[in-house]
Amino acid sequence: MESIPVVIIPVLNRFDMLEQAIQCMDYPIDNLLIIDNSNSYQMPSNLKVHENLKNTKCQVLNMPANMGVAGSWNLGIKCFPHAPYWLISSNDNHWMPGGLKEMSELSAPDKLVMSNQAWNGFSLGGDIVKKIGLFDENFYPAYSEDSDYMLRIQYAGLDKNIVWSTSAIYQVQASMTVHSNRKFYEKNVFTNKQNAEYRFAKSVAENPHINCLQYDLQRRIDHEWLD
Repeated sequence: MESIPVVIIPVLNRFDMLEQAIQCMDYPIDNLLIIDNSNSYQMPSNLKVHENLKNTKCQVLNMPANMGVAGSWNLGIKCFPHAPYWLISSNDNHWMPGGLKEMSELSAPDKLVMSNQAWNGFSLGGDIVKKIGLFDENFYPAYSEDSDYMLRIQYAGLDKNIVWSTSAIYQVQASMTVHSNRKFYEKNVFTNKQNAEYRFAKSVAENPHINCLQYDLQRRIDHEWLD
């Protein structure tokens, strides 16, 4: 059986749903990276995982501040620069049986594979990142970073590299991070508007979809110091 090289899960709250999400992962994973943006000690010390993950290397990065969605996705990719692709999943996802297997079979270095819930669960190939860069962290802390990336892929003429799968993700409710905290919900009203305005400004720029935080994956690999 094949395995998924890297799964990246950012989390800000609702660690109960994170544990449920991990328990639903029924396919071998080499590396499971959880990016804890809560700046708290709420993370369970012993996360229960599916039996298929018994050989998985699980790591938790406790961030001193919220990296945001784009920043967390980028950090996960930077931590595993040699991976052929990265599977990124929301902490409130419940992968249905066989869903991760299908994602693994469709994923490749030159593909962006979307699940049935689109950006709530997707895999991004290394060749895509080498061509158009990482996610724009100016979309902070969440929303519009995904649609901006999709436009950049289309702008680069890589539409054919986008694959839509039937992989089933069940979500009790979308945007659980926001809906579980009233302060987050109220702040999101402001930040969502600001992100939308920034996205519009990029769309009318001379070179609209260039990543403002250029990160060259190939240069990172080429310049690596190896002992």
